[in-house]
Amino acid sequence: MCGRYNLTKDPANWPLGQPIVSQRQAPFSARYNIAPGQQVPVLRDTGGEELELIDMTWGFVPHFITDEKPRVKPINARAETAADKPLFREAIRNHRCLVPATGFYEWQRTDGRKQPYHIHLPRQRPFLMAGIWDYQGGDEARPTLAILTTEAQGRVRPIHDRMPLVIPSEAIDSWLDGSTPPLTPEDTPFETDRISTRVNNVAHDDPEVLTPSRPGPAEAR
Repeated sequence: MCGRYNLTKDPANWPLGQPIVSQRQAPFSARYNIAPGQQVPVLRDTGGEELELIDMTWGFVPHFITDEKPRVKPINARAETAADKPLFREAIRNHRCLVPATGFYEWQRTDGRKQPYHIHLPRQRPFLMAGIWDYQGGDEARPTLAILTTEAQGRVRPIHDRMPLVIPSEAIDSWLDGSTPPLTPEDTPFETDRISTRVNNVAHDDPEVLTPSRPGPAEAR
């Protein structure tokens, strides 16, 4: 699962090997605690040689669900099974996207408490998470998305059994081509940092959420 992440570097300036055209209305500002239901920057194919950067609401609602307040708005879809699910099948074929990030958060349950971790690449390098999108109820003013997840690997595995499917820059075209199956996940060299529980509150959207956690009494001995 991926239920919270951060984006501290403007994706409009990322060197992805193809031009990026931004359609975002607001200037970029670093975000440290992105949560479901919020507007997030997303890259999608334009049908040409450019990538379009636009804002979408995190929480997938396909065009065929016309309820004004849908009961289900999944934030994740399993990469292994999304193509077989009626809710996601059409989006996997026609509406793939890339979700820029500089890190994400997971919580590990230990001794009756949940310890948050910041999971990121070395030197805080940005990365792209696989996503799917659609217009809620067919309304082109309301694009929504879900992030694809895969089985956790490496240092993430002891913390959580799932992690975002990361798309390397050289595989962008392959991923956005809806005729190809979801890519096989690579061994992404994520690092994991224990952080304070400040990140638990989505209202805390500031660099302090990355503050390292203090060891508990048992760990301090």
